[in-house]
Amino acid sequence: MYEDTVNPSTTPQQPTLDYDRQARENYWHPEALFGLVYEYLHPDDRLLDVGIGTGLASETFVKAGVQVFGFDADPEMLAACRVKSFAADLQEHDLQEIPWPYEAQTFDHILACGVLHFVADLEPVFREVNRLLRPGGTFTFTTKAPVASHGGARSVSYTHLRAHETDSYLVCRLLLE
Repeated sequence: MYEDTVNPSTTPQQPTLDYDRQARENYWHPEALFGLVYEYLHPDDRLLDVGIGTGLASETFVKAGVQVFGFDADPEMLAACRVKSFAADLQEHDLQEIPWPYEAQTFDHILACGVLHFVADLEPVFREVNRLLRPGGTFTFTTKAPVASHGGARSVSYTHLRAHETDSYLVCRLLLE
């Protein structure tokens, strides 16, 4: 049905398997992302999880009838996600390599949880999200909350967002029309 472009012989190591537990205990709550998008979900919608990792942020969407697709640069994280058997398609791909391996207007929703703060220039990422989303789609993401100008962190501003601070992360939803 779907082609999986990740080496199926890769098996997750114990630290990768512990990732979900550690993530929940220490710094973020993926159900907040689901809550921001819930009112826009329909059965059989297609969601792309950018930097899917173990799938922690997107596995809840499957329970709502959404088809989940994802990519990540780390084969061990993808192997851990694959063990959960909920994604329609997983690909090994770095989010900074544009274009992403999907056709234009393929997805109803795009999710990026815990990855955008690793990207120095977000403009190409936002352009790629715009290319892949269908009209009326949602882009939901987290990013570390900007710190005061001391310490080297740069200020980030987003327009037309609903943002809720969760620990040290901003959880945001962007509606594209």
